[in-house]
Amino acid sequence: FCRKASEIAVLVNSCGGKMGHAVAEAAVKRGLTLIPYSFTGNREEGNIVSCEGVRVELREPEEWDATLEDVKKMYPNFIVVDYTLPAAVNGNANYYAKNKLPFVMGTT
Repeated sequence: FCRKASEIAVLVNSCGGKMGHAVAEAAVKRGLTLIPYSFTGNREEGNIVSCEGVRVELREPEEWDATLEDVKKMYPNFIVVDYTLPAAVNGNANYYAKNKLPFVMGTT
């Protein structure tokens, strides 16, 4: 079945990057709930970014498991959108599959 956009939350990973940030902003503009966390490989730009007024905390790999548990509790209907670096594709995809997360992934 199809859910309303307002019922689906989106975890946009790599929000600190150009494409991830653009996807996060587009999600907010379309009425989706943007989860205020973003999994990233590093925090070169700091640990918080703003996407259309939503404060998003960047989380490094050692924080992913604890953050994911919190996200699952707070947002039971969510998907992951990941615009990542080519070197991170396999590791990220394996993480999402291992945790049974629905995801869409792209790279530039």
